[in-house]
Amino acid sequence: MKVLVTGAAGFIGSHLVGRLLDDGHEVTALDDLYEGSLDNLGFAKGSKNFRFVEADVRDKETLDKELEGVENVFHLAARNLMRSLDSPETDCEVNALGTVRILQASLEKGVRRFVHVSSASVYGEPNKFPTTEDQPTVPTCPYGVSKLCGENYARVFHSNFGLDTVVLRYFNVYGTRQSPNSYYTGVIPIFIKSAMAGKPLTVYGDGEQVRDFTNVCDTVDATIRASKEKKCVGNVYNVCTGSGTTVNQLAELIRGETASDSKIEKLPDRKAEIRKRIGDNSRLREDAGFVPGVSLKSGLSELVKFYTDNPAELERLTKK
Repeated sequence: MKVLVTGAAGFIGSHLVGRLLDDGHEVTALDDLYEGSLDNLGFAKGSKNFRFVEADVRDKETLDKELEGVENVFHLAARNLMRSLDSPETDCEVNALGTVRILQASLEKGVRRFVHVSSASVYGEPNKFPTTEDQPTVPTCPYGVSKLCGENYARVFHSNFGLDTVVLRYFNVYGTRQSPNSYYTGVIPIFIKSAMAGKPLTVYGDGEQVRDFTNVCDTVDATIRASKEKKCVGNVYNVCTGSGTTVNQLAELIRGETASDSKIEKLPDRKAEIRKRIGDNSRLREDAGFVPGVSLKSGLSELVKFYTDNPAELERLTKK
């Protein structure tokens, strides 16, 4: 089928594009390149089923043009959490208004299925673990607020206007092509680079913050599955592993995988830091058959091997 992916030149978006092309779909990749990079889509160069469009998701004229004949939309375009702390207004415009614009255009152009990618940031500081989708959503940062707003727009476009929408709350995704600008998981390529160079691994606060680290291959698989299942329409799903790892444990795992004797140094806490985040994926498992297949240890092992074999790629991603 013909599909459109927004935020396609980003870390997760580019992996999703790759999977969609492998599955034989015709892919239009839309990105304003504010945070994404064409280098992430280098694998698609020359593919007859791939088109790249440099555009802002708020650009209605472009959306109207590029959504002609599109059956499925995967909406990943967003300003990230760190950017939201610097500019809440821009965060709102891109993450909320941009979502409304593409929802409206998708409705008008007869899109069959709209997959809206949200974030575990909508939960704020949860009080139940693993956290289920029906837990309170009280975001603690502008990014979480705008993502929750996008979720609600997706919900009402389904209930009021009949657009088939699915909302996915990604937890802490990691893998190749990941930028260090990611607030929670961007530390992984930084840790790997530091460990390989024998430099200290810097940890914010006491390092006992807990995260649900999910491999990008599993995340993409969950996204594809949710886009296919009719029972997923109108629902919200966590995309996660269901298990937690502290930042200190992560640092030790990476030191082990790199055979590094790098020291661990502590820095002051950061703004909007969440102490614990572990998701419950049972709803997605039941409705779409999603079962995470990559453990954190094996995922980190593959990542370290990849960057050992491709040091220039690690340098590209972590270059200031």
